[in-house]
Amino acid sequence: MIYRDDTAYVQKEGESVSNRFEKLTFKANKDVEVPVEAIIEPVDAVATIYGDYRNLLSVKCADIKVLRTKSQNA
Repeated sequence: MIYRDDTAYVQKEGESVSNRFEKLTFKANKDVEVPVEAIIEPVDAVATIYGDYRNLLSVKCADIKVLRTKSQNA
């Protein structure tokens, strides 16, 4: 899930745009164990936008680095 979205979007008046809380999948080159509700950072990520309306996203990465786990957040 995207926790923070700092992108400056062009918005129409009264419109609010953000990808915050959207689900996101990373495809790693190896098996990675990520604890539930961990805060992670993809390593060497490459994102590709595709589809008829350029509305689909593929993110491949070499590894996933766990920054914090739920127990560390408490």
